[in-house]
Amino acid sequence: MALKLVVGLGNPGTAYSATRHNIGRRLAVQCARRFALSFSKLKSCQSDVARSQVGGSEVVVACPHNFMNLSGRSVAALCRHFELQDGGDLLVLVDDAALGFGRLRLRAGGSDGGHNGLKSITADLGISRFARLRIGIGHSAPALARVFGPPESVPLEEFVLSDFLSEEEKAIPALLDRGVEAVCLWIQEPIEKAMNVVNHSDHSS
Repeated sequence: MALKLVVGLGNPGTAYSATRHNIGRRLAVQCARRFALSFSKLKSCQSDVARSQVGGSEVVVACPHNFMNLSGRSVAALCRHFELQDGGDLLVLVDDAALGFGRLRLRAGGSDGGHNGLKSITADLGISRFARLRIGIGHSAPALARVFGPPESVPLEEFVLSDFLSEEEKAIPALLDRGVEAVCLWIQEPIEKAMNVVNHSDHSS
């Protein structure tokens, strides 16, 4: 039985827990809750991990201890520890400032798009052919413009490390539920089918 590894990216520590950059980590935690898993520390991989069977597949959900730009260290260690042969059984949960808030995009691989976490993982694994679920954190909504001004006037680093607005935070539980369903599809279905369902459903919502 092939093992599936799901990694939620973010920065460690309570100071970052509610920031936009940590939505991938929040989704990983929500997945563990939905699957009734408990995290434990895996020091050799610098990560918290939860492991069980989900829908007939053995699944590991992980949250790296490293900061975002060093995510690859933990992900590479996890892949070695669980003997993943390539990126086909790895799913990375990651924020995306280029997507409007609440949008989801599942991809089988691709460029890092300037995201430091994906850039670190690609460098440490030596491949870009691993699945990623991009979670839109929005950079153009009117509510954001009222707080931050025009998107082009806000440094990306400042934006991604900001907390969600109150109206966005109210919508996050539903977003996380949709994210868990997307993860379940990736676990249980071929990537092409999962992409078609997740991306089409998001486009039509």
